[in-house]
Amino acid sequence: MRLLILLLLSLNIFAQEIVQFKFSKSHGVFEFFKANTGIANSNTMLKDLYDKSSEKNKKNDELIEQSKVILDYLRVNYNFNSKVETRRSGQSLEKQFTIQSILADNLEEFKSRTTGLIPVQVHKDFFDKLKEVEVIYEKVIWNNSIAKIEIYKRNIQQMANKIQIDDMFKNAIKFYRGNWPNKTPFTIGLHPIPAIKGSTKAESLGAVESVSVLLDAKDFQDRIGVIFHEICHSIYSSQSEEFKLEIEKNFKKSESEYAPYAYHFFNEILATALGNGLAYSKAAGRVDRSQWYNNDYIDKMAKAIYEKTKVYVNSQKPIDYYFIDFTIKQFEQLFPKANKDYENLLNEFLLITENKQEAKDYINTVRKSFKSNSIYHYDPINSSTSINGLKSFLPGTVVIVVKDGQETSFQQMSLEFPQLRRLVPLMMKSKKSYILPTYDPKSGSTVIIKTNDKEDFQKAILKLKEMRFVPEKTKQILL
Repeated sequence: MRLLILLLLSLNIFAQEIVQFKFSKSHGVFEFFKANTGIANSNTMLKDLYDKSSEKNKKNDELIEQSKVILDYLRVNYNFNSKVETRRSGQSLEKQFTIQSILADNLEEFKSRTTGLIPVQVHKDFFDKLKEVEVIYEKVIWNNSIAKIEIYKRNIQQMANKIQIDDMFKNAIKFYRGNWPNKTPFTIGLHPIPAIKGSTKAESLGAVESVSVLLDAKDFQDRIGVIFHEICHSIYSSQSEEFKLEIEKNFKKSESEYAPYAYHFFNEILATALGNGLAYSKAAGRVDRSQWYNNDYIDKMAKAIYEKTKVYVNSQKPIDYYFIDFTIKQFEQLFPKANKDYENLLNEFLLITENKQEAKDYINTVRKSFKSNSIYHYDPINSSTSINGLKSFLPGTVVIVVKDGQETSFQQMSLEFPQLRRLVPLMMKSKKSYILPTYDPKSGSTVIIKTNDKEDFQKAILKLKEMRFVPEKTKQILL
């Protein structure tokens, strides 16, 4: 009998540990390094705290500068093979290092876990510098956080228990039809910011999540919503290739011209409905009446499908054709102008250029004016890669950049696409820089940008921002 009780207790303990919370100094040090070396999307508060501290001096600035030896390697990306073009995924060495910093208990273990990912000498030099950066981190962040870390962890764990996060996790797997291995835990890596207000960041990294937390804030209801939001992204990405194809097929067979946009936002809409909607409501005992997401399309759509999502999740019913059809119809009703709104159209688009080198500058220029989450690129213009890529991408938004002497390449490419072929006569009307925007209900939005320099490309993007919507008449607009 005693053995049975012990067995049941041990099983109960294990059941409560699917979603695990962890503070790791090595994680905090690495996030501090990323913020102070200017890595994109890092937490700017960590840099602000350093800049305002007594540790900010020439010697430490030089040390942080020297630690940048690893940056070129962290930018390396690798893609996972997938049959589903619209669900391409991959990883970067920066994210891989972040994952290992969370799972490690100290810098030595972090160093050991990342051995072999980059050249040996670079790896050694980086961790030698990171050991010195750790001293700065301790004085600016960690030493001011130690007394509060366990309190925060206990409070966020209590909130997780209140919403029964393990059960929510299991139900979300069924809803998403996630391909999540049994007994595989989900680790929430928390790194502290000794402040009561400011910007925070959360990122899904497979079976790990990186979350910055304000130790003096009492926003545990909001934080648990954000945490579960990111968990949902991981479960969504875990879906089998077969189910990913099924979801794609259900969106693509819809006759609604709004289906591609609903599909693009689908991942974020679902995560927001489940995290900022359902998880928050369980924590607070009420639905949050404020903004759930800092994007009008995602915020309103998540709220529109919230009740339907809750019914599916609570009844352990997976996403199906009817749920997807409902989502498309809600999008069409809420955003009747979305199919011609560049704020929506340039959130995800395909860029086609004659060469790879110029594409990076173009992408950076677009992102200065629009919230572009997904930008795909093919080159050169008249190549099998670009033609096949465009065929698989449509319907959707396409931006094609043409320079002097490249019109013939565009003409040859357009032979494969009637909607592009119609634009050729209009392109010949001027040799000056221009934009040629158009919209086709079947293929989506196309923008031809004729430019020979970065400045004119920037003018073209600013013009689209100013126009906001696709013009009713297809014509050249000179820059």
